[in-house]
Amino acid sequence: MSRDSKTDDWLKEIDIARGVENTLVGAVLFVGRYCKTFFYLMFRPGPLEADLIFNESYKTVTHVNFTRPLSFLVVSGFLYLAFTMSTAGILMPIHALINQTRWLIDRFPKNFEEMSLTTMSAFMVPFILFVALYALTSFFVFASFGRRVPFKIYLNISAYLAGCYAVLTSIWAVTEGPVYALTMGTNYSIARAVPLLAAAAGYLLLLIWCTYRYLDLLHRATKLSWPRTIISAVSSFVLFWLLTVGTLNVLRPFFSKPKLTIHLPRHVFVSHPAIEEASRPT
Repeated sequence: MSRDSKTDDWLKEIDIARGVENTLVGAVLFVGRYCKTFFYLMFRPGPLEADLIFNESYKTVTHVNFTRPLSFLVVSGFLYLAFTMSTAGILMPIHALINQTRWLIDRFPKNFEEMSLTTMSAFMVPFILFVALYALTSFFVFASFGRRVPFKIYLNISAYLAGCYAVLTSIWAVTEGPVYALTMGTNYSIARAVPLLAAAAGYLLLLIWCTYRYLDLLHRATKLSWPRTIISAVSSFVLFWLLTVGTLNVLRPFFSKPKLTIHLPRHVFVSHPAIEEASRPT
């Protein structure tokens, strides 16, 4: 092998190593921004408001230190489907949506090398539309009170808070089983159930706090009073629930796979050695 060939192989190894390192560094940075975004949304949303939450422009922000709304929703929804498939749909009709789109979920990438934000975004399009429908419903309901806020702001708020709900539910789904096994085991008693009840209470309180954060963002975005904000949010949720159930019922025939049946005339008899062998009496 010539010296030039050895140099080329060495440069190729360096390029591969750099590519792997850039991928890992990018993944670490993205996870860090994602966790940072979740924390700030829950407890200190101020730094996100000007550039992301209350930004009505559809142009991409040049540089932000947080995960953008739809990207946050995509990753959170993917985690939700991965960890909470059996606990989905208590208050919202997500379970029905999952059942109707099972054909899409079964095609989710299962290998690490197949997973990317672009791939997850493509598979999460139905659920993004699901959240967009809720944002559109909120837009019309709040507009009926004379406060016309751009649809993009409702979409940002809905995407971020839906992602927070998904993260909290995913964490609870992951921790519920181990906590139950460690605290309860085979001996059932009130004293041993305290840690499990405390974890459930913490999860419920975080959901309530997430709901307050959602209402607070709507309150400051629309400049409505708190009573009108709550009434509008509840009306939006009820109307959205009705629209979703109705839409799923209408689209049910399109989601279900038709069964292929072959009708043969009665006088036609298909003979096969295996069939004849199986039909013989033993």
